[in-house]
Amino acid sequence: MKMKLQASIFKLQRSTNLQTIITSTPCDSRSGFIIRFSSFFRHSSFGLRHLFLLLLWSLTFGVWNFANAASRPNIIYILADDLGYGDLGCYNKDSKIPTPHLDQLADEGMRFTDAHSPTSVCTPTRYALFTGRYSWRTRLQRGVIGAWGAPLIAAERLTAPELLRQHGYATGMVGKWHLGPLREATGSPVTEWSVESKQYGEFLIQVFEDWVVRDVGEVYVQLFDVALANWMGLGSAMCVFAERCGAALALEHNGDVFSCDHYVYPNFKLGNLMNQSLGDMVNSPAQRKFGNDKADTLPKYCRECEVRFACHGECPKHRFITTPDGEPGLNYLCAGYKRFFNHIEPYMQAMAQILRSGRPASGIMQLIAQHEQSDVWRTTGRNDPCPCGSGRKYKHCCLPRRTTASP
Repeated sequence: MKMKLQASIFKLQRSTNLQTIITSTPCDSRSGFIIRFSSFFRHSSFGLRHLFLLLLWSLTFGVWNFANAASRPNIIYILADDLGYGDLGCYNKDSKIPTPHLDQLADEGMRFTDAHSPTSVCTPTRYALFTGRYSWRTRLQRGVIGAWGAPLIAAERLTAPELLRQHGYATGMVGKWHLGPLREATGSPVTEWSVESKQYGEFLIQVFEDWVVRDVGEVYVQLFDVALANWMGLGSAMCVFAERCGAALALEHNGDVFSCDHYVYPNFKLGNLMNQSLGDMVNSPAQRKFGNDKADTLPKYCRECEVRFACHGECPKHRFITTPDGEPGLNYLCAGYKRFFNHIEPYMQAMAQILRSGRPASGIMQLIAQHEQSDVWRTTGRNDPCPCGSGRKYKHCCLPRRTTASP
């Protein structure tokens, strides 16, 4: 699955008597719950009426009236890349990718057929989403900003999260930010409100635990699919978890070609399509070096890691901390990924074995269910309710039969 994901979560902390319209444009097609925002902005400042404009395309397909809501709702922004209009069943009956959950949202709510994106790359898209302004009104007239760049959002600029906090929300963000620090830099490349590495690892584990017991074969999560491919020795189709990279170049509107969409900087410009062939730039010594550096610059701590084959140091743009031995070049998310990949190891081994036997990976769910069921029988006391659900005590129900059947 080709997907990048960012979610910004705004939780409503107080009641409201406002009828708020919440709708969305097409969403990503394979996870079943990922929304893409194709949005446009025409105002340079926010008022309460702009909150409604912002919410207009923020969550699900439909009109929700919160005036009589029994519980206070959460607002979740999710930004997904690499989305085709025809990827969803609700927009294309001939789509090759099943999207039943998103189709249900469309059927029960409202579906839009005309939407516009402010730009085609990361930083300006996020700027428009959070500020309500066209991105070219900033100093950034092309490309994206670097991880160490000055903040693109000015200190005096009101953002959507700040506006929501003024109206009783608590806000937070998980995922790719790519706007520089929200305010002036403090000397650290990571803002104080960023998720910590271990927290991110625990988040991945919680999602995986839900997925592996009930959603394998039905919901496709890119990170899990890529991990399974690495466990089977097939390599990663996702550049950040591949041993080497360099196959995902970035093309600007004027024909400029860069090594990667995370490195749209002058030092990584390969040329221009107007006077060079794409093939020559892809196979140039500079691009080959860029791809090989992903593996060749790994610190010793990574090279000796037990889950290197699954991680490969993740994306080089995140390698800005030091190893326990003081060597630079360690990924900021290392601790989280290490915890996650070690946790999923037995599940991945089992799914790899299932696939090699010619059966679908979803067989893991039956194995887990059988294991959990055996644990239930083993730990049930004589006077406990029988696990079979009869309502009788275990000793008066299944215990005699299971004792007789035991070797």
